[in-house]
Amino acid sequence: MYTYSPVHTDELWAKKTRLLMDSGLVDSIMMEDAGGVLMPQHTPGLVKAIVGEARGVPVEFHSHCNLGMAPAVYAEAMRGGIRALHTAVAPMSNGTSLPGVENTIKNARVLGLTHHLDMEAVKTVSEYFRKEAETRGMRLGVPQEYDLSLYTHQIPGGMMGTLRNQLAELKLSQRLDDVLAEAALVRKDLGYPVMATPYSQFVGAQALFNVTSGARYKVVSDEVSRYMLGHYGEPDGPVDQNVKDQILGSPKAKKWAAWKEPEVTVNDLRKLAPTLSDEELMLKLSSPEGEFRDKLRALYGWM
Repeated sequence: MYTYSPVHTDELWAKKTRLLMDSGLVDSIMMEDAGGVLMPQHTPGLVKAIVGEARGVPVEFHSHCNLGMAPAVYAEAMRGGIRALHTAVAPMSNGTSLPGVENTIKNARVLGLTHHLDMEAVKTVSEYFRKEAETRGMRLGVPQEYDLSLYTHQIPGGMMGTLRNQLAELKLSQRLDDVLAEAALVRKDLGYPVMATPYSQFVGAQALFNVTSGARYKVVSDEVSRYMLGHYGEPDGPVDQNVKDQILGSPKAKKWAAWKEPEVTVNDLRKLAPTLSDEELMLKLSSPEGEFRDKLRALYGWM
């Protein structure tokens, strides 16, 4: 998961790739830029860092168009040897979505590259979704204007909608800019986590709490407490020690500090829903609801 910060250098991405490859379990690598913050001029170094450590394993690229730069990033990635790019058909592309497949193919041809896609099938799918959008009154994807403020907070498009809705419910819509400015500070406090699920939710929610509660870290989510305890791994950058001490000094964090994750087996998970196939169970685990969610929380001893 790509992110832009003072600590996320090409050397760090190369190190992460080596760690993946040393596991012996990797069949392919995908670099995803959920925030759309990768710059064309930074793409060659990033591609070289990852491909150079991938030991021949295929590398794919997936970048969103939040800042309108992803098509240019894809061109640079192709120049660097990337041969698998994630795209969307034209009416569903751009905006905060992915680059259009048609335009990407056009750029590939200019670079002297060929492809094996059935463009008649692509045309059919594209026309279908265009008609659906028009019939339902839904907007088509259009290129985004370049907005440098995204680099300060890097809140993804989906999370931005959630923040707007939450502030509207609190009748605090006018505080959006304050929350975004606070999100940039929270992200720095937490050691520059990648702004994608789940970390973007951690940062966005904590920024909302900090602004609406009247004091920074007066209210802290369970997830941020667990993050500071290392339950989500080692941060890429240094966390703010004063903030960490404040969070870990709370009764909530002390409860989490005493919590030990149980050894849960596949059979334990199967017992939660014995009538489901493994495939159905995996789907249910990815989005647990209701009684199943309660069973899952009890199994893991979540508070």
